[in-house]
Amino acid sequence: MRKIFFSLFLILFPTLLFSQYRRDFEQEIDLGISGGVDFSKVSFLHNMQNRMNQLGNQSFTPNYRFGVVCRYISQYHFGLQIETNYVKAGWEESFIDESGSWYVLDSEINKMVDIAGLLVSRDISYIEVPLLAHIYFGKRKVRFFVNMGPFVNFIIDYGQLNLSGVDEDLQKLVLKDDDPRLSDDYRSVGYGITGGLGLNFIFGKMHFLLEGRFMYGFSDLYSNNKSDVFQRSNNQLFNVTASVMLPVVKFKGD
Repeated sequence: MRKIFFSLFLILFPTLLFSQYRRDFEQEIDLGISGGVDFSKVSFLHNMQNRMNQLGNQSFTPNYRFGVVCRYISQYHFGLQIETNYVKAGWEESFIDESGSWYVLDSEINKMVDIAGLLVSRDISYIEVPLLAHIYFGKRKVRFFVNMGPFVNFIIDYGQLNLSGVDEDLQKLVLKDDDPRLSDDYRSVGYGITGGLGLNFIFGKMHFLLEGRFMYGFSDLYSNNKSDVFQRSNNQLFNVTASVMLPVVKFKGD
């Protein structure tokens, strides 16, 4: 609950800070579209330390996103922005270390077995809705801006688990029957916080924006009770997007 209140504070604090400058300011509402590249992973942490080697190495896996944007510039240097995005994310685990091997215990023969080369991945599609404080600096052709605030996402396609690199018997040494990565028992709604930096280029009435943004999930993809396999399975994403926006309404403040 404290994380949610903190996220809302990030939006409301700039509103109070800049409200004294609102008088006689020409407010505007902009609409536009965006698209870009996502780099995502799911941060897994086992509840059992002796099974940590059943989690592979991860880096941020590239994918894509696109969506619609609505921005309300309410006063000097501040506005609110809401988006609805389609996001292709997920994760990929690689089971190989610097020595070119990866050992796990085969309990049937009580021996460590090398499973190097195993790849485990899954693509997950989301509808993502961020609500952002938009703080900008500069007035004419180029503005620097900061976006920050909470987001909520909804899984619309929980893709197939992909396994490759080793045979099925070796795969089972990593993916035990109780492993939630094998199941379709996932949390379809998630939430978290996001923040980004960007530049807004103004060409006549058109706004062209470039932004880099990091998103951190507070919720977990799978159940995280003490009796469950994972104590953590949260999304982490970095994305680079380009947006085109046009003002649709302008009006004077009170």
